[in-house]
Amino acid sequence: MFDNDLFETWLNKKAGEVFDKVGREEPIRPDEMMILVLKAQANHFIHLDTDLRKDMKDLREDINRDVQDLRKDMKDLREDMNDLRKDMNDLRKDTNELRQDTNVLRVDMNNLRGDVNVLREDMEKRFNRTQWLIGLGITFLTGLMSLYQFFQ
Repeated sequence: MFDNDLFETWLNKKAGEVFDKVGREEPIRPDEMMILVLKAQANHFIHLDTDLRKDMKDLREDINRDVQDLRKDMKDLREDMNDLRKDMNDLRKDTNELRQDTNVLRVDMNNLRGDVNVLREDMEKRFNRTQWLIGLGITFLTGLMSLYQFFQ
């Protein structure tokens, strides 16, 4: 390949000579016209290269900014997920405590139901005894009244 500096120096020198000829309004030969075309293309490629490098730099900066934004979003999402996980664990603990409290209440209700059944049985016994005593009292009073009427 060519040594770029050597070629550019030669091209600049030859292009300068041809421009001087054009400035003096002298006719130029086809090979001199080729030197001008080559110089124009070289300048065009330099501008294209500069533009391409700038576009690549801008693109790299845009991508880096987007990647940074994405990393920040991912970090925020990770923190949100950790917070959600913590909240879910707290909710799970609360649910387990509520379940345990419900089980304690269920046991207490069963014990209370048993106590109510014992009280009902005791009341039935008392009621039956009271009925028997009332019945016995009525029978006794009826008997007394019959005796009273008999002796009168």
